[in-house]
Amino acid sequence: MPGAATALGFVPGRNIGVYTTVNIGNSALRDVILYAAMDRLLGLPPVDWSGRLHGNYLKGLAAEKAAETQKLNTGKPGTRPAFALSEYAGEYEHPGYGVITVGGGSAGLELKYNGLKAALPHWHYEVFQTPPDKLSELSETRVQFVSNFEGDVDGLRIELEPAVKPAQFKRLPDKRFKDPAFLAQLVGVYTIGTNEMHIVLRPDGALTAGGRTGAPNELIGLRGTRFEVKSRNGNTVEFLADANGRYNQLALRQNGSTLVAERRN
Repeated sequence: MPGAATALGFVPGRNIGVYTTVNIGNSALRDVILYAAMDRLLGLPPVDWSGRLHGNYLKGLAAEKAAETQKLNTGKPGTRPAFALSEYAGEYEHPGYGVITVGGGSAGLELKYNGLKAALPHWHYEVFQTPPDKLSELSETRVQFVSNFEGDVDGLRIELEPAVKPAQFKRLPDKRFKDPAFLAQLVGVYTIGTNEMHIVLRPDGALTAGGRTGAPNELIGLRGTRFEVKSRNGNTVEFLADANGRYNQLALRQNGSTLVAERRN
């Protein structure tokens, strides 16, 4: 549990059970209390568990410093992120872990999760890592951002638990895609020759695209004014504004090729 370290020990033959908890993660104090309580309940001579476990801590600290001296934990040198830092900012969701927020811009990124936050400096390539912090549950947490074919950052992988694989988070759409006033500006008929694409705003707030006949397809917001066509893998629609801010063109991308449609009304 974030923010706590717990242990539960049993001596079945003596009908003994000891539960200990401390309000900081990764703390040896939990085990010091557990072992000391066991010693007393079993009538054993006292042991300096604090000194013994602190000695192990100091040895681990020395090993970390040796790695730093040899520059074994600096990532791949000479690499940089694929995007401007502001492109990584947003909300990312996992069905079990909930929402992670990445904030910031040119000055640096920040990771927020379940009320915890930490700086998120670049490590190498598309991997970012929080700084070491003995008092933080997010200490040295690695995040790898994932982009799609359109060149958008659309997800991230993060190491939240040592016993499981990195969790995959999906980027949530921009909040403007739920704004009826914004979506209403995109509604209209766009033409390519004699072909028509009707952009309609449904009563439930979803935008759809369809021709003169057939069932329309729902548009799923991505970034900016770009939408993914639901159930049409690789198909996206981007609305293009003129100098006056009116959306009078539509770019339809289909697996690498692009067509531009002109707004008729």
